[in-house]
Amino acid sequence: MAIINPLITAPFDHNTDFTELADNCERFCEAIARLLISNTLAPDTARTMSDLLAELTGYFAERLKAPRWLTTETGVEWIN
Repeated sequence: MAIINPLITAPFDHNTDFTELADNCERFCEAIARLLISNTLAPDTARTMSDLLAELTGYFAERLKAPRWLTTETGVEWIN
């Protein structure tokens, strides 16, 4: 079963190579953080960007913590 998130345009599952996805997320988060630190955004825009940064970091933190397999008596089984 592939998972789809509105922030990501390509579906992914336990076979997905997250290297490219993580690189993109890191760049997005870094760019947003730099904008917020610069204090050049309008207050409403800064709030929106701050919410987006929280969404991105929270989403990927949860995906990294999620189990990918279970060890059973018959061996390792992938979680779909």
